[in-house]
Amino acid sequence: MAGDGSAVLGFAAPGDVNLDGQVNVLDLVAISAGGKFGNQLPAVWADGDFNYDGVVNVLDLVAISAAGVWGTGNYLPLPITKAAVPEPATGLGLIAALAGLAAAGGRRRRRAGC
Repeated sequence: MAGDGSAVLGFAAPGDVNLDGQVNVLDLVAISAGGKFGNQLPAVWADGDFNYDGVVNVLDLVAISAAGVWGTGNYLPLPITKAAVPEPATGLGLIAALAGLAAAGGRRRRRAGC
């Protein structure tokens, strides 16, 4: 949490050590290079501790498998796109016009003598 009360939130799948949105061989290389797998040394996510038990072991590899994103490419959701929203007055004008047509029965009135 920042001093101004704001916070940055993130999302990562188990196995994504480098937080690039993919779980692939680069992540396994990083786990191996960290030297904490299987030796009960204190570990964090960046070391390969994906189940937050404080160590890197076979349970963390099970977590990678269970996530189902190994080798599937980018697992992050697509960004939300912004779309133009019409002004409320435009919509109200259209509703008023349609309501007027409905009240008139959708037909034009004839003047007498025409």
